[in-house]
Amino acid sequence: MSSAATGRFITLEGGEGAGKSTQIARLSDWLRQQDRTVVTTREPGGSPGAEMIRKLLVEGPAERWDGTTEALLHFAARRDHLRSTVWPALRRGDWVICDRFADSTVAYQGHGHGLDRGTLERLYQVAVGDFRPDLTLILDLPIDAGLVLIHAFPVDSSQWGPQVMAFRHDLPVLAPDMPGFGGTMDAGEVMTMEAAADYVAYQMNYAEMGKAVVVGLSMGGYIALAFAKKYPHLLAGLVLANTRSGADDDAGKDRRKALADRLKAEGNGFLADAPPPLLSSHAPEVMWERVKRVIRSQPAEAIAAASLGMGARPDMTPELANIKVPTLVITSSDDTLIPPDATKPLAEQIPGAQLAVIEGAGHLSNIEGAEEFNRVLREFLVTCDIDLWSGGTSPSGEGRG
Repeated sequence: MSSAATGRFITLEGGEGAGKSTQIARLSDWLRQQDRTVVTTREPGGSPGAEMIRKLLVEGPAERWDGTTEALLHFAARRDHLRSTVWPALRRGDWVICDRFADSTVAYQGHGHGLDRGTLERLYQVAVGDFRPDLTLILDLPIDAGLVLIHAFPVDSSQWGPQVMAFRHDLPVLAPDMPGFGGTMDAGEVMTMEAAADYVAYQMNYAEMGKAVVVGLSMGGYIALAFAKKYPHLLAGLVLANTRSGADDDAGKDRRKALADRLKAEGNGFLADAPPPLLSSHAPEVMWERVKRVIRSQPAEAIAAASLGMGARPDMTPELANIKVPTLVITSSDDTLIPPDATKPLAEQIPGAQLAVIEGAGHLSNIEGAEEFNRVLREFLVTCDIDLWSGGTSPSGEGRG
């Protein structure tokens, strides 16, 4: 359906704490002064059925739903909201102002959970059809401090789904794909860790994020160390997970070059079929399949460039003593790729660093041990010089996505 001749559907989008509730109240007051009948509503929610679905979404552990399940729940709530609240109001000629709509689903379930745009567009067509807001206002404010998540090799930012979902109500979260990964720009022949650190700084500047607690896992840890050296003024805290500070020995460099050569010659199918031990031997098969699917979706050239870049990285151990921000070092008991004995020395060499061990998890500890990873990260964040939204809920009381 389309909006009635005198009714309008206006949506407000923006990050947590951007002031959507305040602006909705002001806009509603102004419209009422113009003798308009105004209905204010929200998503997820806004109708009895949608509010029931909202309760499913906002209560309980954030990581219990995968991206597809969350998207389906959001679109089910959206359909009921439109049928029960929005469309009847527009037919009456009312003006409807909504706190969040489909753009939030693209941001949270799309970019946050890694769902492709085509899937979300198909769901939109089924649930909503051709209906669109008459106007969408996006509130974009500078961010004093946020959380930056740098992914491992050879996956992309979708690795951080459990953390994006768990922390997006505590502070702004940025999980960029490194150059070449996840459909980003070409990384070139070699993606050095320094160039990747520059890209992180660029992404922070683009997001108007002043400082960040930077979290890097595995390759992300190498990039985070390069970032800490070059951009200490942008750091509010540092988390180094399942990583190490030393350079590769000659044999390690040779292995990385051989992998890059094979990727260029054969593509990435062999790596997706038999990936490195990113998870523990007892990880669920569905988790392995998800990781393999992400690897298969990355351009072989990007994986090759990152492999060569890791091989070329310098020994960062001498730089550890210069890190002056709060630091958390995370390892996991069942990591055979970078074992705990390789990661634990970071906590000894960085002044004041904390150490956490995720029991029972493999290399991708943020996925396999998501609940414990999120717990120790949350406890660490309160020690950093940043403002967290109280109680893990946004100031506007927003639900997830």
